[in-house]
Amino acid sequence: MAMNYKRNHKFPQKSYFWEAVNGFGEDMVYKRNEPPIKPEYQIFFETETHYMICDLRLRDKYVDQEHLMKLDEEMFKLTEHRINAVRRINPDGRAEYLYRRTNGIVLTPDFHFDTYVKFFFNFRDYVKLVYRSDKHETGAEFDRNFQTFFCRWFTDSRGKEIQAVNSEKQWFADVKKWLLKKKQNPAYSVPHSEFKDTPIEVKIEGILVKNKIAYTKQAEFFEHEMKFTVPDFLIEDKKIAIYCDGTEFHKDTQAIIRDKVQDRKLQIKGYMVLRFSGSEILGNQALCEEDILQAIKARSKNQP
Repeated sequence: MAMNYKRNHKFPQKSYFWEAVNGFGEDMVYKRNEPPIKPEYQIFFETETHYMICDLRLRDKYVDQEHLMKLDEEMFKLTEHRINAVRRINPDGRAEYLYRRTNGIVLTPDFHFDTYVKFFFNFRDYVKLVYRSDKHETGAEFDRNFQTFFCRWFTDSRGKEIQAVNSEKQWFADVKKWLLKKKQNPAYSVPHSEFKDTPIEVKIEGILVKNKIAYTKQAEFFEHEMKFTVPDFLIEDKKIAIYCDGTEFHKDTQAIIRDKVQDRKLQIKGYMVLRFSGSEILGNQALCEEDILQAIKARSKNQP
Protein backbone atom coordinates (compact mmCIF):
# COMPACT_ATOMS: atom_id res chain seq x y z
CA MET A 1 0.00 0.00 0.00
CA ALA A 2 1.44 3.35 -1.04
CA MET A 3 2.38 5.84 1.65
CA ASN A 4 0.49 9.10 1.41
CA TYR A 5 3.29 11.54 2.16
CA LYS A 6 0.94 14.53 2.01
CA ARG A 7 -0.75 13.41 5.22
CA ASN A 8 2.32 12.42 7.17
CA HIS A 9 1.62 14.55 10.24
CA LYS A 10 4.78 14.36 12.32
CA PHE A 11 4.28 15.03 15.99
CA PRO A 12 6.70 17.70 17.27
CA GLN A 13 7.43 15.72 20.42
CA LYS A 14 7.18 12.03 21.23
CA SER A 15 4.94 12.81 24.21
CA TYR A 16 2.37 14.40 21.85
CA PHE A 17 2.22 11.16 19.91
CA TRP A 18 1.33 9.16 23.02
CA GLU A 19 -1.14 11.81 24.14
CA ALA A 20 -2.89 11.40 20.81
CA VAL A 21 -2.89 7.60 21.12
CA ASN A 22 -4.35 7.79 24.63
CA GLY A 23 -6.86 10.46 23.69
CA PHE A 24 -8.09 9.26 20.30
CA GLY A 25 -7.05 5.62 20.02
CA GLU A 26 -4.36 3.68 18.21
CA ASP A 27 -6.43 3.18 15.05
CA MET A 28 -6.65 6.90 14.27
CA VAL A 29 -3.02 7.66 15.01
CA TYR A 30 -1.35 4.63 13.45
CA LYS A 31 -3.48 4.82 10.28
CA ARG A 32 -2.97 8.54 9.75
CA ASN A 33 -0.76 7.88 6.70
CA GLU A 34 -3.00 5.39 4.91
CA PRO A 35 -4.48 6.38 1.53
CA PRO A 36 -8.05 7.73 1.51
CA ILE A 37 -10.96 5.43 0.77
CA LYS A 38 -12.66 5.62 -2.63
CA PRO A 39 -14.23 7.63 -3.96
CA GLU A 40 -12.11 10.52 -2.75
CA TYR A 41 -12.86 14.20 -3.06
CA GLN A 42 -10.88 17.32 -3.83
CA ILE A 43 -12.52 20.71 -3.31
CA PHE A 44 -10.72 23.69 -4.83
CA PHE A 45 -11.34 27.10 -3.25
CA GLU A 46 -9.95 30.42 -4.43
CA THR A 47 -9.85 34.17 -4.02
CA GLU A 48 -8.58 36.60 -6.62
CA THR A 49 -4.93 35.62 -6.16
CA HIS A 50 -4.90 32.71 -3.67
CA TYR A 51 -6.12 29.12 -3.58
CA MET A 52 -6.75 26.36 -1.10
CA ILE A 53 -7.43 22.64 -1.59
CA CYS A 54 -9.48 20.45 0.72
CA ASP A 55 -8.97 16.66 0.52
CA LEU A 56 -11.49 15.83 3.22
CA ARG A 57 -14.33 13.49 2.27
CA LEU A 58 -17.58 15.22 1.40
CA ARG A 59 -20.52 13.58 3.16
CA ASP A 60 -22.70 11.56 0.78
CA LYS A 61 -25.86 13.52 1.61
CA TYR A 62 -24.23 16.72 0.33
CA VAL A 63 -23.12 15.46 -3.08
CA ASP A 64 -25.60 17.40 -5.21
CA GLN A 65 -25.72 20.84 -6.83
CA GLU A 66 -28.04 22.40 -4.26
CA HIS A 67 -25.84 21.48 -1.30
CA LEU A 68 -22.62 22.33 -3.11
CA MET A 69 -23.96 25.82 -3.83
CA LYS A 70 -24.78 26.14 -0.13
CA LEU A 71 -21.27 24.93 0.73
CA ASP A 72 -19.89 27.67 -1.49
CA GLU A 73 -22.02 30.30 0.27
CA GLU A 74 -21.02 29.16 3.76
CA MET A 75 -17.34 28.99 2.87
CA PHE A 76 -17.52 32.49 1.44
CA LYS A 77 -19.08 33.88 4.64
CA LEU A 78 -16.38 32.21 6.72
CA THR A 79 -13.22 32.84 4.68
CA GLU A 80 -14.19 34.90 1.59
CA HIS A 81 -13.04 32.00 -0.62
CA ARG A 82 -15.31 30.70 -3.41
CA ILE A 83 -15.46 27.14 -4.69
CA ASN A 84 -13.64 26.82 -8.00
CA ALA A 85 -14.49 23.13 -8.47
CA VAL A 86 -15.40 19.92 -6.66
CA ARG A 87 -13.68 16.87 -8.08
CA ARG A 88 -14.49 13.24 -7.21
CA ILE A 89 -12.01 10.47 -7.98
CA ASN A 90 -13.80 7.16 -8.42
CA PRO A 91 -12.45 3.69 -7.55
CA ASP A 92 -11.09 3.12 -11.08
CA GLY A 93 -9.15 6.39 -10.92
CA ARG A 94 -11.53 8.24 -13.22
CA ALA A 95 -12.12 11.83 -12.10
CA GLU A 96 -15.38 13.70 -12.55
CA TYR A 97 -16.33 17.25 -11.69
CA LEU A 98 -19.44 17.61 -9.56
CA TYR A 99 -19.33 21.40 -9.44
CA ARG A 100 -17.59 24.26 -11.24
CA ARG A 101 -17.69 27.95 -10.46
CA THR A 102 -19.70 29.95 -12.96
CA ASN A 103 -18.14 32.99 -14.63
CA GLY A 104 -20.71 35.27 -12.99
CA ILE A 105 -19.28 34.72 -9.50
CA VAL A 106 -16.74 37.44 -8.68
CA LEU A 107 -13.69 36.38 -6.69
CA THR A 108 -12.64 38.27 -3.56
CA PRO A 109 -9.82 40.82 -3.89
CA ASP A 110 -7.43 39.62 -1.19
CA PHE A 111 -4.84 42.39 -0.83
CA HIS A 112 -6.00 42.70 2.80
CA PHE A 113 -5.40 39.03 3.69
CA ASP A 114 -2.69 38.87 6.34
CA THR A 115 -2.87 35.46 8.05
CA TYR A 116 -1.81 31.98 7.00
CA VAL A 117 -3.37 29.00 8.82
CA LYS A 118 -2.95 25.25 8.48
CA PHE A 119 -5.52 22.90 10.05
CA PHE A 120 -4.86 19.19 10.68
CA PHE A 121 -7.83 16.82 10.93
CA ASN A 122 -7.47 13.44 12.66
CA PHE A 123 -3.66 13.78 12.39
CA ARG A 124 -3.75 13.12 8.63
CA ASP A 125 -5.73 15.53 6.44
CA TYR A 126 -4.98 19.20 6.29
CA VAL A 127 -6.39 22.42 4.91
CA LYS A 128 -4.23 25.50 4.33
CA LEU A 129 -5.50 28.99 3.55
CA VAL A 130 -4.84 32.68 3.94
CA TYR A 131 -7.52 34.96 5.36
CA ARG A 132 -8.27 38.37 6.81
CA SER A 133 -7.64 38.39 10.55
CA ASP A 134 -9.47 41.65 11.35
CA LYS A 135 -12.75 40.15 10.10
CA HIS A 136 -12.86 37.86 13.16
CA GLU A 137 -13.01 38.89 16.80
CA THR A 138 -10.37 36.43 17.95
CA GLY A 139 -8.27 33.68 16.46
CA ALA A 140 -10.02 31.21 18.77
CA GLU A 141 -13.41 32.24 17.38
CA PHE A 142 -12.24 31.66 13.83
CA ASP A 143 -10.87 28.23 14.82
CA ARG A 144 -14.18 27.20 16.38
CA ASN A 145 -16.24 28.38 13.41
CA PHE A 146 -13.90 26.75 10.94
CA GLN A 147 -13.88 23.44 12.81
CA THR A 148 -17.66 23.42 13.16
CA PHE A 149 -18.04 24.11 9.46
CA PHE A 150 -15.72 21.30 8.36
CA CYS A 151 -17.04 18.77 10.84
CA ARG A 152 -20.57 19.37 9.55
CA TRP A 153 -19.77 19.05 5.85
CA PHE A 154 -16.94 16.50 5.85
CA THR A 155 -15.41 13.40 7.36
CA ASP A 156 -11.69 12.73 7.13
CA SER A 157 -10.48 11.13 3.90
CA ARG A 158 -10.82 7.63 5.40
CA GLY A 159 -14.51 8.24 6.12
CA LYS A 160 -14.00 8.66 9.88
CA GLU A 161 -15.71 11.38 11.89
CA ILE A 162 -13.42 14.31 12.62
CA GLN A 163 -12.37 14.15 16.25
CA ALA A 164 -8.93 15.72 16.47
CA VAL A 165 -8.30 19.20 15.05
CA ASN A 166 -4.97 21.02 15.36
CA SER A 167 -3.91 24.30 13.79
CA GLU A 168 -0.82 26.36 13.06
CA LYS A 169 -0.91 30.09 12.23
CA GLN A 170 1.53 32.66 10.96
CA TRP A 171 1.07 36.43 10.66
CA PHE A 172 3.38 38.52 8.53
CA ALA A 173 3.28 41.33 6.00
CA ASP A 174 4.32 39.21 3.03
CA VAL A 175 1.53 36.64 3.40
CA LYS A 176 0.79 36.90 -0.33
CA LYS A 177 3.68 34.59 -1.12
CA TRP A 178 1.69 31.75 0.52
CA LEU A 179 -0.70 29.72 -1.65
CA LEU A 180 -0.32 32.18 -4.50
CA LYS A 181 -2.17 31.14 -7.63
CA LYS A 182 0.00 30.39 -10.63
CA LYS A 183 -1.38 28.70 -13.71
CA GLN A 184 1.71 26.52 -13.95
CA ASN A 185 1.17 25.28 -10.38
CA PRO A 186 -0.51 21.85 -10.61
CA ALA A 187 -1.69 22.13 -7.00
CA TYR A 188 -3.96 25.02 -7.90
CA SER A 189 -4.72 24.47 -11.54
CA VAL A 190 -8.01 22.80 -12.35
CA PRO A 191 -7.20 21.65 -15.90
CA HIS A 192 -9.07 22.36 -19.08
CA SER A 193 -10.80 25.59 -18.03
CA GLU A 194 -8.72 27.27 -20.74
CA PHE A 195 -8.36 24.22 -22.92
CA LYS A 196 -8.28 24.77 -26.69
CA ASP A 197 -8.65 22.01 -29.26
CA THR A 198 -5.78 21.33 -31.64
CA PRO A 199 -6.55 20.73 -35.34
CA ILE A 200 -6.06 16.97 -35.02
CA GLU A 201 -8.39 16.82 -32.00
CA VAL A 202 -11.02 18.73 -33.94
CA LYS A 203 -10.90 16.07 -36.68
CA ILE A 204 -11.23 13.16 -34.23
CA GLU A 205 -14.08 14.92 -32.45
CA GLY A 206 -15.73 15.35 -35.84
CA ILE A 207 -15.61 11.59 -36.32
CA LEU A 208 -17.26 10.99 -32.94
CA VAL A 209 -19.98 13.57 -33.58
CA LYS A 210 -20.62 12.27 -37.11
CA ASN A 211 -21.19 8.73 -35.79
CA LYS A 212 -23.24 9.94 -32.80
CA ILE A 213 -20.78 8.45 -30.32
CA ALA A 214 -21.09 9.76 -26.75
CA TYR A 215 -17.74 10.91 -25.36
CA THR A 216 -16.04 12.99 -22.69
CA LYS A 217 -13.23 15.38 -23.53
CA GLN A 218 -10.07 15.61 -21.45
CA ALA A 219 -11.11 13.02 -18.85
CA GLU A 220 -8.69 12.77 -15.93
CA PHE A 221 -7.36 9.60 -14.27
CA PHE A 222 -5.65 9.43 -10.89
CA GLU A 223 -3.55 6.84 -9.10
CA HIS A 224 -2.16 7.17 -5.57
CA GLU A 225 -3.76 10.65 -5.47
CA MET A 226 -1.70 11.83 -8.42
CA LYS A 227 -3.06 12.50 -11.90
CA PHE A 228 -1.33 10.14 -14.31
CA THR A 229 -3.09 10.62 -17.63
CA VAL A 230 -5.68 12.71 -19.49
CA PRO A 231 -7.04 11.07 -22.67
CA ASP A 232 -8.22 13.54 -25.29
CA PHE A 233 -11.50 11.65 -25.63
CA LEU A 234 -13.07 8.96 -23.47
CA ILE A 235 -15.89 6.74 -24.71
CA GLU A 236 -17.07 5.85 -21.24
CA ASP A 237 -19.69 3.19 -21.93
CA LYS A 238 -17.21 1.17 -24.03
CA LYS A 239 -14.17 2.05 -21.87
CA ILE A 240 -12.13 3.32 -24.81
CA ALA A 241 -9.49 6.05 -24.31
CA ILE A 242 -8.41 8.00 -27.40
CA TYR A 243 -5.24 10.08 -27.67
CA CYS A 244 -4.32 12.48 -30.46
CA ASP A 245 -0.52 12.59 -30.42
CA GLY A 246 1.05 15.62 -32.03
CA THR A 247 4.64 14.98 -33.13
CA GLU A 248 6.01 17.92 -31.14
CA PHE A 249 5.10 16.14 -27.87
CA HIS A 250 6.58 12.76 -28.74
CA LYS A 251 10.10 13.33 -29.98
CA ASP A 252 12.00 12.29 -26.86
CA THR A 253 12.44 8.91 -25.25
CA GLN A 254 10.98 9.95 -21.90
CA ALA A 255 7.71 11.01 -23.53
CA ILE A 256 7.45 7.64 -25.28
CA ILE A 257 8.10 5.79 -22.01
CA ARG A 258 5.51 7.95 -20.22
CA ASP A 259 2.91 7.11 -22.87
CA LYS A 260 3.57 3.40 -22.53
CA VAL A 261 3.18 3.58 -18.75
CA GLN A 262 -0.09 5.47 -19.13
CA ASP A 263 -1.37 2.93 -21.65
CA ARG A 264 -0.45 0.02 -19.41
CA LYS A 265 -2.16 1.49 -16.36
CA LEU A 266 -5.35 2.16 -18.31
CA GLN A 267 -5.31 -1.35 -19.78
CA ILE A 268 -4.99 -2.82 -16.29
CA LYS A 269 -8.10 -0.83 -15.36
CA GLY A 270 -9.94 -2.39 -18.30
CA TYR A 271 -9.66 0.36 -20.89
CA MET A 272 -8.80 -0.04 -24.57
CA VAL A 273 -6.31 2.62 -25.64
CA LEU A 274 -6.28 4.07 -29.17
CA ARG A 275 -3.43 6.42 -30.06
CA PHE A 276 -3.49 8.30 -33.35
CA SER A 277 -0.51 10.31 -34.51
CA GLY A 278 -0.99 13.71 -36.09
CA SER A 279 0.22 12.41 -39.45
CA GLU A 280 -2.32 9.55 -39.33
CA ILE A 281 -5.20 11.88 -38.54
CA LEU A 282 -4.30 14.44 -41.19
CA GLY A 283 -3.25 11.88 -43.80
CA ASN A 284 -5.91 9.18 -43.50
CA GLN A 285 -8.90 10.29 -41.47
CA ALA A 286 -11.05 7.50 -42.93
CA LEU A 287 -8.73 4.84 -41.48
CA CYS A 288 -8.89 6.51 -38.05
CA GLU A 289 -12.68 6.48 -38.24
CA GLU A 290 -12.72 2.81 -39.24
CA ASP A 291 -10.44 1.87 -36.32
CA ILE A 292 -12.61 3.73 -33.81
CA LEU A 293 -15.78 2.05 -35.08
CA GLN A 294 -14.11 -1.37 -35.08
CA ALA A 295 -12.92 -0.81 -31.52
CA ILE A 296 -16.46 0.07 -30.40
CA LYS A 297 -17.79 -3.02 -32.17
CA ALA A 298 -15.20 -5.25 -30.51
CA ARG A 299 -15.93 -3.83 -27.06
CA SER A 300 -19.70 -4.27 -27.60
CA LYS A 301 -19.22 -7.97 -28.27
CA ASN A 302 -17.24 -8.44 -25.07
CA GLN A 303 -19.70 -6.56 -22.87
CA PRO A 304 -22.66 -8.39 -21.33
